[in-house]
Amino acid sequence: KCGKPANGKAKCDECLDKKNKNSRKNYKENLDLALCSRCGGPKTDATSSCSDCLKNKRAEHQKRKLLCLNHYGGSCQCCAEKETKFLTIDHLNGGGNQHREEIGGSIANSKIYGWLIRKDFPEGFETECFNCNRGKWMNDGICPHKEENPFRLS
Repeated sequence: KCGKPANGKAKCDECLDKKNKNSRKNYKENLDLALCSRCGGPKTDATSSCSDCLKNKRAEHQKRKLLCLNHYGGSCQCCAEKETKFLTIDHLNGGGNQHREEIGGSIANSKIYGWLIRKDFPEGFETECFNCNRGKWMNDGICPHKEENPFRLS
């Protein structure tokens, strides 16, 4: 808009900063008025967004998640589960909690997907199902599928 070079981005850093400041201001004003934090329209429930914005947000999340899951294998690298509702991204060398803290995410959000895309899919990650991911966490980095267990139900 201003004519300055954007360095491969949609806008130059100055225009991007201005847009972000206005977005934060509008977000806070809309929340104070009990309106949708994204578009300023009427909210339909207890969330900060209207139903249309929430639907769009969920669709964007799914798009980012599928892109990441497919890049890192498309199925659980341990048990071959393919149902995307059961799949997540695993930090190969552990440290997922610390990494989420560094990028401002929580266990239940999608910031990791956006981060992976922005960083051009770095090494050190893989697709896993939640069971294998949690099993590794509870079992010193080894999925229970991969260990001998005389107490396993048959």
